[in-house]
Amino acid sequence: MVSASQRTALVVIDAQRAFVDHEGSLARAYGIADVQPGVAALSRLCRFVREHRANGPTIFVRSEYGPGQFTNGELNHEMAYVCVPGRNVDCE
Repeated sequence: MVSASQRTALVVIDAQRAFVDHEGSLARAYGIADVQPGVAALSRLCRFVREHRANGPTIFVRSEYGPGQFTNGELNHEMAYVCVPGRNVDCE
């Protein structure tokens, strides 16, 4: 058993659908093959979180971006709305 003084928080940053889902911006822009490494990593992450929940809290952090942030303001680019809340499935 882990004592309160030995508990460790796990911080998970940017585990978003944009990078692991066929409907996410990355797959739509570059193809489903580009998200396969993320899908494999997500599977490992989910297993790790399940197995280590008793060791301390898990904190999920997500980045939210503005339209055109990574496309030099070009809003017609397929990645123009990557991780823009409410625009697509990316932030889910």
